[in-house]
Amino acid sequence: MFSDESFSSGHFPATLDFCARANRLSRNPTYFIQLRDRCLFRLMVGGVCRYVTKGDSDNAASYRCAIRQATSEIPETNFQQFLNQDICIDICLYSDDKVISVEVGDSDSFDATGHFPILTGYDESGRALYFAHSDFAEASVVEGTSFVAFADKFWTMSAPNRFWVMALRFDPSDILAHPASSIEGAMDPTGPLHWRRLWPVEDPALQFLTREKVLARFKSMMSLLLDQCAQSATRRSDCAEELDRVVSYRSSQRCPDVGKEDYGNPQMTGLPHGRRGYEQVETTCISKISKSRQNSRGEDQTVSLEIKENKGFGGEGKNTFHIIFLIRTNIKTGEMNKHSMCQRPALVGKGKPQRNI
Repeated sequence: MFSDESFSSGHFPATLDFCARANRLSRNPTYFIQLRDRCLFRLMVGGVCRYVTKGDSDNAASYRCAIRQATSEIPETNFQQFLNQDICIDICLYSDDKVISVEVGDSDSFDATGHFPILTGYDESGRALYFAHSDFAEASVVEGTSFVAFADKFWTMSAPNRFWVMALRFDPSDILAHPASSIEGAMDPTGPLHWRRLWPVEDPALQFLTREKVLARFKSMMSLLLDQCAQSATRRSDCAEELDRVVSYRSSQRCPDVGKEDYGNPQMTGLPHGRRGYEQVETTCISKISKSRQNSRGEDQTVSLEIKENKGFGGEGKNTFHIIFLIRTNIKTGEMNKHSMCQRPALVGKGKPQRNI
């Protein structure tokens, strides 16, 4: 760093002690502050960015809990709404020395002129989306935005007076990109930063862009959550098909309403397959779907289907699936008529519930 070992040059405006300490820093990299490995996640549906958030490898354990609290409903909602479309998760790796946050005040709008904001994708109309954040939440914004609504982990909507848009710290032409950045598979680049596929099929180039331990932490934040959301959405879709079939069958048969039955947790319920005796079970509601319709008398009705998994404490201790079918007539007084309750245990064991009427 300093060619004059005697530090006698008069052109450097600093004390000899400062020069000596600076020289030690240049020769010993342990003096430098360790930069954090960070990333952005985005949820893509049919090529459109639906959700974006960020991660920090140094705080993976607590962040993993927070991200499940904050986003567990968001990806699941997208999975349920767009189940038959292409759904995937991409990741963008970066460190603190590569980016800055451009503040947008309450009387300003976001202007990308002179900046290189981090591209998160495009909306349905083809407009570019950029990563923005408040103190507690993240979102994607378009250029010219002056108002952003953020939802925190408690689903409380807020529109702060100011927010920040993440951008490159340097001009892309002044940054030396990682050699692996040129590997096929890079998407929506902003200078050296770009997106790569993380789920459902991981891009092999990610192994070369960051340390294996860091990548494993990032994957642990989202992969398990997304697998659970995909399974839940698939199961909910199956329940919707089952509800349509049951409603159609009961409409054709005109089954009479029967008495309502309440379910506790735990509760006493009959053993499966008509065997006599009772066993105590813990009931967990897997899915509940409701639809509105009109009956033959022109009354508005709400038809719901619940699928519950019963875990036995006594008897044979086996798991069974129960399907509860309810019809509720909405009348002016707000009272409910009798419920139609058909409870049929499915085959013992786990899997898709079976409906027998």
